[in-house]
Amino acid sequence: LAARRDRAAAITPLLEHPSWRVREAAAGAMARIVMAADLPLLERRLEDDRFEVRLAAARGLASLPFMDDARLQALQASSAAGAPVLRQVIAERAEP
Repeated sequence: LAARRDRAAAITPLLEHPSWRVREAAAGAMARIVMAADLPLLERRLEDDRFEVRLAAARGLASLPFMDDARLQALQASSAAGAPVLRQVIAERAEP
């Protein structure tokens, strides 16, 4: 439900929560309120142990108006675990 920037301080620690479901939800929430300076917070979740968290982070990053395909592709090239989910969201963006 977090959609206001002033909630970032409460959401940020949840990106490291022991429960993957909480990390997944936090990644989705951060994507709605993230600023360019916060990108590393979401980018780190691309290396999460859980696929669901990686996918939420990738979809969140791809939804940002200032995140273009070239930047997503650069992240894909530099991310081990996140590469497959980034490839997926780049393909989803290309669909009509």
